[in-house]
Amino acid sequence: MAAAALVATFTPAKGADQTPAQAISILTSGPWRFSGKNVEGSMVFNANGSVDVGGQAGAAKWRIDAFHVTIIFADHEEQLSLPIDINGTQGKDGKGVDMVATLAYAAPHEAASAPPPIVPAAQPAAASAQDATAKLLTTGKWQFVGAGWANIRVFSPDGTMVVERPKKTATWAISGDKIVMTFPDHVDTLTLPLDPKGTNGTDSHGRADTATQIVDAPAAAVSTPAPAVAPIAVAPAPPPFGASSLAPATLLPAPRPAAAPSPAPVASSSADQTKILEAYIWALKSQNVNEELQFLPNGSVSVIWNVDYKLRSQQATWRMDHFGVTISFPDREEKISLPLDPTGCTGKDGKGADMVVVRKRNVMQ
Repeated sequence: MAAAALVATFTPAKGADQTPAQAISILTSGPWRFSGKNVEGSMVFNANGSVDVGGQAGAAKWRIDAFHVTIIFADHEEQLSLPIDINGTQGKDGKGVDMVATLAYAAPHEAASAPPPIVPAAQPAAASAQDATAKLLTTGKWQFVGAGWANIRVFSPDGTMVVERPKKTATWAISGDKIVMTFPDHVDTLTLPLDPKGTNGTDSHGRADTATQIVDAPAAAVSTPAPAVAPIAVAPAPPPFGASSLAPATLLPAPRPAAAPSPAPVASSSADQTKILEAYIWALKSQNVNEELQFLPNGSVSVIWNVDYKLRSQQATWRMDHFGVTISFPDREEKISLPLDPTGCTGKDGKGADMVVVRKRNVMQ
């Protein structure tokens, strides 16, 4: 009976009807039996991104995109194709040979005779927790920072999400202990509970990132102008006995109100921008670029890291004008727009595509 109930609850949607959130829910619902020419055994996909293989906890990791679930071992990768089907999900082993994964809790013939899907009654506590998470998520903006990238995301109560600079749209949903963000070409996740001071997650490559809620600074108090102070009439000293007391009063000027403090100057000069540029290692990322650069005072650029190892030994120079920072490589030019913002600014890569630039770490670290 337990097996039949599980099958009824997790009957997967087919093809384009299955969302990544549904795929994750099914994938993490129980142990899977793998069979193929080179593969025979069981795996358990944990919600934290780890995989237990043959009873060995954390022997591999997994990530999901719009087309596959990738199982990452130390020496190879295996893939399952979406949609995830408890009765048999097709995939490829580490040698590219076909394999099949089946949910171990139910045999395929049981699924065929299973009753229509049963939607369990919502538990009040779980619903309340999800409502609280959704309310927090849709209040204000969230800054995401990952390996070489950063952006700001705004979540709406209707399940949509907008990414600022460069602008993208996606959908979001709460699935189990994760918030799943589904883009047209990839899926990101956040691990619950949601903490506005910093919530851990993973990007589409399975790398760690962090989301922090942006708290708007309180609005500056509007100072009410002091009421005009009328001149103060000061009566003269009493006249000597017998003298006239009709002398006019002496008018003294009203006291001047204290001058309002001047606002602190904003660092916007070229010298200030240069100091910011040289103080950090910067991560630059676009659809064509994924690199970390250090800008030296002599005008040269040190390539600290590049996803393309062939480009790690490239020489480059930099210059700054009123519009931005130009980075000149032998084969391309990249530009960073001013003003520089260590928490995230924008630019263009060598092919003109939008680029996100964020501080990676201090130079002395």
